[in-house]
Formats: sequence, C-alpha cells, structure tokens
Amino acid sequence: MKVVAGNVWTRVLEATNEERDLTWRYLSAEVPGAKRTQAFQAGRWDGLEHFLQDDQFPTGFIRPLGVELRRRGHALAVEDARVALAPPQQIAARAAWLRPHQLVALGAFISRTRGVIESPTGSGKSEIAVALGLVMSAPTLALVDSKDLLHNLADRYELRTQLEAGRCGDGLWKVRPFTVATFQGIDLDEPSCRQLVQQARVLIVDEVQVLPADHNYKVAMAATNAYYRMGISATPTGRMDGRDHRMVAAIGPLVHTIERKDLIAAGLVSDGEIRFVRFDHPKATGSFAEVYEAEVVLSEARNKMLVDLAARAPRPTLVFVKIQQHGQTLARMIGEAGMRTEFVWGATSSGGRSAAVERLERGNIDVLVCGKIFNKGVDIPSLRGMVNAAAGRSAHDAIQRVGRGGRAVDGKRGFIFYDIDDRKNRWLSKHALDRKQAYRAAGFSVDVIEDLAQLDLPVA
Repeated sequence: MKVVAGNVWTRVLEATNEERDLTWRYLSAEVPGAKRTQAFQAGRWDGLEHFLQDDQFPTGFIRPLGVELRRRGHALAVEDARVALAPPQQIAARAAWLRPHQLVALGAFISRTRGVIESPTGSGKSEIAVALGLVMSAPTLALVDSKDLLHNLADRYELRTQLEAGRCGDGLWKVRPFTVATFQGIDLDEPSCRQLVQQARVLIVDEVQVLPADHNYKVAMAATNAYYRMGISATPTGRMDGRDHRMVAAIGPLVHTIERKDLIAAGLVSDGEIRFVRFDHPKATGSFAEVYEAEVVLSEARNKMLVDLAARAPRPTLVFVKIQQHGQTLARMIGEAGMRTEFVWGATSSGGRSAAVERLERGNIDVLVCGKIFNKGVDIPSLRGMVNAAAGRSAHDAIQRVGRGGRAVDGKRGFIFYDIDDRKNRWLSKHALDRKQAYRAAGFSVDVIEDLAQLDLPVA
C-alpha cells in the first residue's frame, strides 16, 4: 500500500482491495451512544466513525496503521509531502533550564515530528512545551482548555525566554510567535481565529486528552500548516467515551513516557499514600443523577465523614467536589468544625483562585474546597493533604486530583490523599473500584480502611 502524507491528511495512492478493506476496518471506531440513535436503529448508519473517507485519512494514524498492515502481511510505503521545518540545533544549550528527563522527552518528540508525551504531574510538561516553541523558531500555537492553563503556560514561556507570549482567551487577543490560546476562544468562522490556527507551524496541545471533543478536534485538524504536532498530558489516554483515537488522528500516537518512579527516585516528585475509607450507603432507587444527589451531595453521614477526613489530613489541604451545592455545603460544615476554609468554583475569577491558593499556602486557611477547575493547571507545591469528595469513575479526573500533591519541595515528606470507598450502591461502588484501579495503574499504593477509627493520623 502506498500513501502520500501531509500535515493533517494522508492520501491513498495505491492499494489492493484487501489493503483498502483492512484500512477501512482499522480506521473505524464506535461512536458513543450511536446504538440509541434513529439512524442506527433504522439501519441507515453502522454506528461507526470512519476515518478513511474518499481515499484520505488523518496523518496521525500512519504509524499505527503501518504496524497493523505489517502484522497482516502487507507493507506501507509513505511519501512525505509535508513542508519540513529545519531540525533545531543546540537544543540543550538553547533550553539550558531543562532537566535531563525533559530533554530526553523533547528529543524523542522532535525525532518523530508528531506524537504524544505522557508526562506525570510534577515532571514539568510546560517546560517541555516552552522549550519546543523556543528551539523551533517558527510560529507556535499552544492550545489549552482553561484560563488557568492559558496564563500558566504563557507565564512560563516569558519566565524562561524573556520574550512576550501571545494570549488568546480570557478576554485577551494578543498574537505573538509563541501564542497560547484556549480552545473555547477559537471560533473557526472568525477570520482572525482561522488565521491564528492555520499559520502555526508548531502545534502543542496541553492536556491532550481533551482534544477528542468535537470542537477541539476541529480546531486541531484546522492547523493544516503545523509540521510539528505535540500532545502532552499526565493522562493522555483512557477517555470514558472511548474516543482516544481522535487524539491519535490529530496528533499521533504515544512517542515517549516519563516514568513517575524515576522522578520519585530523583527527588523531583513527591510520593504519596492513597487511603480509601469505607462508607456503606443505604438502599437508594432512581437514576444515577438522583442517586448521586441523594447519596453524595446531600448525604449527611457521608459529608460528616468527609469533614472528619479533612480534619485529619495534613496541611495545606484540598477537598475536591463536582457539584457547586456540594462544595458550599462542605465548606459550611468544615467551617463549623473549627477549620478555616474557603470555597472556589469555576465561576471564581482567575485572580480570586490565585489569591485563595496563596492564602492556603501561607496558612491563612486550613482547607480549600474546590471544583473541577483545580484538577489541573493549579500549582500548590506545599500541598500535603487531599480529600476526594466528588466520587466519580473518570481515570483522568482521579489521577489529576491526586497529582496535585506531587510537587516536591523542601520539608515536604510525601502527601496523603483520602477517598471514599463507597459500598452497597451499584453505581458508586463500581466507580470507587474504577478509581482504585486507576491509582494503582499510575503506581500509587492504595490502602482500604474499613473503619474510620482505624486511621492513626492525628488531627492536623
């Protein structure tokens, strides 16, 4: 099979019928919820997203497709029609701040020109992204999915390079050779947005697991001139909707993994303990949303356990929630228990969130209750205690939350992360099991506490 590859799309030039059939089947994936649609039930649609269309498919699939074809006894010949950027010279000298593991990751990516770096929390993924933008000396667009990530990455670029970063999002529109933009701030129907995306020769997607969302995917696929295409995240795969293949389509497959155990051994990342405390739910009926509200958000007994865990957790402490009402309730209960606390939510301004974090680190408050916005993009190096009040089954959310404690600073001896081992409810029990598996797969030790009285930590 012979193909010609561009930055975004690859065209099939020659293929046997068997090779086309193999490619068609390999480059097809089930669409979440497809079987419930009228089109599927009426037989008008097979429920699959087909990436081979009119003899074209996304270039990110070339390497995995080549592996699959060879496994089946076929060869894949690739003609590279991309307009290449000159490979950077003296990377180590120009990005002298990089640690050895970051330099290795950057080199592995540059040699492939496209692909994903798995970079655990605390490994310095923003440093790698900044270095790529600097050493390439070409228009660079870094896409993020939150205002906090926008400013964090732009600030990091300015710190390391002494150059001004562009910022598009959070009410700003300033384009520079290295521009950080939020996905939400890109409207491809607007000429200025379309130009920003299309002129990029280097594309970086931070927290690349968000790319498969419909809008984000369209934005990444519109970057038709981006020769280098980097995705980076602590949790690049494992989406609950099964659409990781879109990340591969737009960026490419995994090209390098930074091992968390190596970072711990080098003293660059703080190790932690995860402790699940058993909670038995009463019998509940209704939809999952109804059960979640009754048994998580409004459960007085479960919330009292969470307050107790917040009291026992080392300081400073974060408590994670999913629902605003839950956060407000827990903040009130934690305050009534004698702890100084605040609640920050997605609607809280960037400045307000930063000020709350500063108060937490200074010790002006004991416990900060926070929404999902704190799962990523928030740096609290001294963080030593966390409590997951939100439940949930998302591996991404679970690892991102526990990763908040991974920063290593002087005087910090690890961290403790409390979670609730929800029992006797089919949904919540399964979700607790999923979180345990996600933590263990990420290399964390997990202890299950059958009774709160077994906890031997003194109240902080």
